[in-house]
Amino acid sequence: MAADLISQSELDNLRVDGEHFASFVKRIAELLDESPDSLFSMMYRLDVQEKKIKGVLHPEYPTPPAKALALLILQRHEARMKTRAKYRQAPIEGWDNFKT
Repeated sequence: MAADLISQSELDNLRVDGEHFASFVKRIAELLDESPDSLFSMMYRLDVQEKKIKGVLHPEYPTPPAKALALLILQRHEARMKTRAKYRQAPIEGWDNFKT
C-alpha cells in the first residue's frame, strides 16, 4: 500500500525546510481537526489523488496524517512545477509591441 503513495526516495527528494514545514504541518493538522471538508476540498483543487489521500489516512500508515498530507501537497506541487517547465512555451515574438 505505501509503495503507491510516497516512496522514501521521493520523501528524501522533497525540499522540506524545518520551521516552515512544521508550520505547514501544524496548519494541516488544524484543518484536519476543525474543518476536514475544507481541507479535502483544497486538496481536490490542488489535484492530489484521492487514492493517495485515503492511503495516508489509513490507520496503519506509518507517517502521522497531517505530515503525510503535507507531503502529498508538496509532492503534487513539485510535479506541477516540473510539468509547467516541461511544456513552457517561448514568448510570442512581437507580443511586447502589440497595440490595440
